[in-house]
Amino acid sequence: MLGELVEATDCWLVPMVGRTVTQCRLDYAFSLVVAGDVDDSYYVTIEQPFTLRMPGGGGEMVFEPEGDPVRMAPALRVLRQDVERVVAFKDGRLELTFADGSILRVPVGEDYEPWNIVGPAGFRIVSLPGGELAIWSPESDDAGPA
Repeated sequence: MLGELVEATDCWLVPMVGRTVTQCRLDYAFSLVVAGDVDDSYYVTIEQPFTLRMPGGGGEMVFEPEGDPVRMAPALRVLRQDVERVVAFKDGRLELTFADGSILRVPVGEDYEPWNIVGPAGFRIVSLPGGELAIWSPESDDAGPA
């Protein structure tokens, strides 16, 4: 079942709750495939440095997808984790919270698009350079800064 994007004052709540990270991909970006019960997967692509706060006070690590791939290994902890919350902030940040308590955060990008999410039925959110979001929802063909 397709969830709905929910607008709050400073953010959008992305309908990925309850889905599981089934794949992590690494090239010059770090990508997550987040799948549900049916063919309604979401694809999260991160193209700049991001942080991952470990559960239970385990600290926070910084990851750089374009850097040494071996240093990305601890980010694989999100594989097979259920998603508890995904927040796309209107200033361009992204935050994913996982069932084990890990929190992945992507800051605003100044020169490039730091992250994007592609989902079913034409759903897409792109963080634009400087901090705006472009959103395409299944209900509309229009997209623009939000």
